[in-house]
Amino acid sequence: MMKASDLFKQPKKSRKKLYTGLGLLITGFLSIVFVFVTIYGQYTGNYLITLTKDAREKGISISEDSEFNKEESILKIQPLTFTEDMIASFDYEAIESTNGQYFETDGSKQHYIAYTFYIRNLGKEVVNLEYNIVVMDDYKNLASGTAVWVKRTSYKGDQQIGEPFETIYSKAYTNKSEIARVKLASFKPNDVYKFTMIIWLNGEGEDIITTADMLGGALKLEWVFRITDGENN
Repeated sequence: MMKASDLFKQPKKSRKKLYTGLGLLITGFLSIVFVFVTIYGQYTGNYLITLTKDAREKGISISEDSEFNKEESILKIQPLTFTEDMIASFDYEAIESTNGQYFETDGSKQHYIAYTFYIRNLGKEVVNLEYNIVVMDDYKNLASGTAVWVKRTSYKGDQQIGEPFETIYSKAYTNKSEIARVKLASFKPNDVYKFTMIIWLNGEGEDIITTADMLGGALKLEWVFRITDGENN
């Protein structure tokens, strides 16, 4: 397992900050689209996580509530109009214990999106899930300076199953549009996955790092969960 602190070093000197806008747009069947817009802060559309009719009929449900007292077909995520690059330093415990979107007490100092949600199989069928994260648009190579931290924890009812999985995805690692593809086999009735994600522009590092050439850049990532066939990877 990797944490952000395992990958990034603290800066030795100050550097020019990269300013850009950061938003999050979510559409389609468990489809997550991250939109980083230009320094001027333009963005369009609503910022949502949605379930299609077919997904709901299969019994796959999403919620910000771990008890699923309020099942949703749409989860709204508030975008950040302006942000800047930063050194990876997060209160993971606070973020992971906050259902939905996490905000620091002083929101003006927050330059990242952090969000926790749950997927539960409320149907009667065992299904295989797969998710992939793809860079759809990448203006000024901003994707290579962007880190996407994901932690996944599996539950059977209230009982955690195994150890959590966590990793960091970035185009800086893959040098191609698809930065992740993960299969989650045998999603059984009443099983739950908890996902926590943190997305930021990384200001210091060896592989993932913003540069002056990225100023005014734009990026769109699409993260899609789907029912498929296959084994875990």
